[in-house]
Amino acid sequence: MNRTSLLATAAALLAWAAPATATNYSLYIHGRTGGVTGCGVSQPTPTGWSYWNGQVQPGVNPVPVNYDGTAHISVANPTVRGYLDTYCTGGNSCYVACHSAGCAHLGYALDLFGGRWNILWIDSGGSAEGGTELSDYLGWATCDALGSDLRTGTARALYNHNDLRGSWSYMFAGAKGAAYSFILPGDDDAVVPFHSAGGMSSTGRWCTAGTWLCSTLPGGTTGKYGYHYLYFRDDGAAYDHYVSSGIPRVVASDMAAYAR
Repeated sequence: MNRTSLLATAAALLAWAAPATATNYSLYIHGRTGGVTGCGVSQPTPTGWSYWNGQVQPGVNPVPVNYDGTAHISVANPTVRGYLDTYCTGGNSCYVACHSAGCAHLGYALDLFGGRWNILWIDSGGSAEGGTELSDYLGWATCDALGSDLRTGTARALYNHNDLRGSWSYMFAGAKGAAYSFILPGDDDAVVPFHSAGGMSSTGRWCTAGTWLCSTLPGGTTGKYGYHYLYFRDDGAAYDHYVSSGIPRVVASDMAAYAR
């Protein structure tokens, strides 16, 4: 799906259908806040742009979507939906950037409660919507409620990942792993594997281009859930999962270029 063509189509539709007071917003949905690589890290619900290192993120009229990043998705999701109701209804439309578990929150909201939000497109950085083996095997599931939701089987059964209500999700998959990420199949960003970050419709071992004895994570829509498109694969293994050094930086650059 060509981003420029999609933008042109959206702009034409908005110009025809939206009132003069219509506003576009750039929503940023953060990920899990209970500790990234282990248990015992207690963090409150983010305020302002605290999750994003205190930096206002790019894009037209940016808004941080802050929710309890330790609670079950079913428990915290009403907060996420409240932001969508506020900024993405009526004559208003939204670009959405999600990180990690925030992408699972968005997919859950769209499938189970969607149909009323005007979402132009989604940038999904290090998406944990397909779960992570860190929850399956390394104890994340015992850290907090959200960690238990991120078991691969649980996350993939939580909602219909093919139903994004017509909004395209552009996937950004980092490949700068860590010493402990041997537990993750194929390439990963130290927290989520390619099968999740790449929007693949099933778990499996996927890697960067040219990796020996490993299938290359396919581009475009091949093998993906519906309306998921691999937009960036980190073949240089330059980006990990973290806001300050990882795949969220690539998403931010894309939002700066296209979320207008």
